[in-house]
Amino acid sequence: MQNPPPGSAEISSSGVETQARSLSRFFARRPYIGMLIILVYFACVWTFLRFAIGPLLNMLNLSFFPHELLAETLLGLCMVVVPLTVLRWWSEAGFTRGIDGQGVVICLLPVVLFLLPPLCSISLLVNQSTPGVVVMAVLLTLVVALTEEGFFRGVLVSALRPKGIWTAVLISSLIFTCAHLANLISGFPPVYVVGQLVLTFGSGILFATLLVRTRSIWPSVLLHFLRDIVGLILLGANPSQVFSSNLTAAIVVNGIFSLLCVIIAVVLLRPSQVQKLRILYGLAPAPVAPSIYPYPMYPGQPPYLNYPYPQPPVTAYPGQQPPATPYPDQQPPLVVYPDQQTPPANSPGYPEQ
Repeated sequence: MQNPPPGSAEISSSGVETQARSLSRFFARRPYIGMLIILVYFACVWTFLRFAIGPLLNMLNLSFFPHELLAETLLGLCMVVVPLTVLRWWSEAGFTRGIDGQGVVICLLPVVLFLLPPLCSISLLVNQSTPGVVVMAVLLTLVVALTEEGFFRGVLVSALRPKGIWTAVLISSLIFTCAHLANLISGFPPVYVVGQLVLTFGSGILFATLLVRTRSIWPSVLLHFLRDIVGLILLGANPSQVFSSNLTAAIVVNGIFSLLCVIIAVVLLRPSQVQKLRILYGLAPAPVAPSIYPYPMYPGQPPYLNYPYPQPPVTAYPGQQPPATPYPDQQPPLVVYPDQQTPPANSPGYPEQ
């Protein structure tokens, strides 16, 4: 078979794969340094989009939903697609995995919890919004959920997981919460941002928990969508009502909701499950099963199968070859009493008497 010429596409592809594996190994060996690199990249990208691309978008005179949809799409391409492609983490981040029956059971209670606010707000949404606002809000919510879950759960949790399950969950949730402080720069009222911070910390813990338990990012994307859809519809239909929220009410309501999220996460990541996850993700060695044969066996001797209790080994006297089969396939030892005749000297398996 002829080797490909130097500089061919096959060699280039092989070199890219080697570099990607080396970079992934570096992130696995130094998780905190990798996290800092990712955060610096995030800060640079966000600053560039906010202060360089943002004025260009403002020149288009777009309304709220088209403007935010375009901005979030650019942010998602830079913050999710680029890192996951460079690091080859699409599977690690859970984008290529579905959920099985056990995953559905795990997600059942969180889905019910996150469905309650939209169901309770249906009458309010119908009275204050139009079909156009609802469609644009759904599109924007979906893009926001994919972008934020892809970065804060897919990228950050994958980077921090070598340091431990709970470490990855808590640190990624804390960074996710602090990132919402940027809404103050975007002009959102402090009361609204404080309510967001309380809500994002608890929900972020639950989102990361579902990712590590199901190994799929799609449950957290669904819950993120359910959490944001009501607020974005009201933000497009009646922003003044959203921004006029009472600080105490926002903290109490969002605090209770976040507490429920944390309780569910603690149950899902109880110590017995964390130990299983550590083995699943290669953070701890799998336990070695003990031997089922308490007695020594001769080389080549078949195991004691189909017997109600373990059979003892056959004793071999000096100069005698060990038996090839255990007791059930041969005669038991002959017991010679004093008033009996001694067995022949050539009797197999017994010393001369």
